Amino acid sequence: MVKPAPISASDVEVSNNGQGDGFYRYKPPHPATHEEIRAVINEFAHGAGYLANAGWYGVQLHGAHGFLLAQFLGPKTNKRMDGYGGSLENRMRFILEIGREVRRRTPLDFILGININSTELSGGTYEKILMTHQRESTKAREAYFLESADQIMPGLTKTKVYATGGLRTVGGMVRALDTVDSVGIARPLCEEWFLCKQMLEGKVDGAIVTGIDPGDFWLSLMAGNRQIRLVGMGLEPPPSWKRGAVDALKAAYPEWSAGKEYTRVAFIVTQSFV
Repeated sequence: MVKPAPISASDVEVSNNGQGDGFYRYKPPHPATHEEIRAVINEFAHGAGYLANAGWYGVQLHGAHGFLLAQFLGPKTNKRMDGYGGSLENRMRFILEIGREVRRRTPLDFILGININSTELSGGTYEKILMTHQRESTKAREAYFLESADQIMPGLTKTKVYATGGLRTVGGMVRALDTVDSVGIARPLCEEWFLCKQMLEGKVDGAIVTGIDPGDFWLSLMAGNRQIRLVGMGLEPPPSWKRGAVDALKAAYPEWSAGKEYTRVAFIVTQSFV
């Protein structure tokens, strides 16, 4: 999944001071040439056009979490001196060119979205994981990024804005709709596959509290990846709100973080719990 000679906006290497286990051990990138930029734009547009022809309703560009589009958008990773660097307008150019080419190759009613992390947009990077509450004000509202949405929403007339991250209760989700058009939940769905259905039917008023420390980003990420993998294998995910499952997860973590094959680790976790 990682190219031996990855491209980026600039030759800024992800280091994270040695933190992050095996996830940040990438080869140093080189600044993308204009030819490489055009090739990436074509690849994004080709993928969107292919999916539109296959009957998909839309696609979402991943402009967050330290990936390529975020590297162009963020001032800390974009040190370019050409039309793709410097001002926010220039740093946005790569994404906008992808968007225009996607629009050119897809029907008018094809949905085009983008996932943006407000921390990266304002100058931070994904080297510092911010998937936890940084202020009491965000904790009170449950969602991590609603304060950023407060600033973004007034300037938009056609774009629909979703907030994701941190939402766990029906009440928190409903209150978020005072600011944004809709909400997204991801990590809770990895644990409870029928959570949305149960909430809409009034059977539950929020997600189950797991036995994983909310501040332990990497273990939580492993749990979500593992659950998805197990369900894809036709297996029942172990309940991460039970101590035995969490202990098995922690025991398998070193192998998972070292980049070992997911299937084997998934079986280890499942069999250890059973």
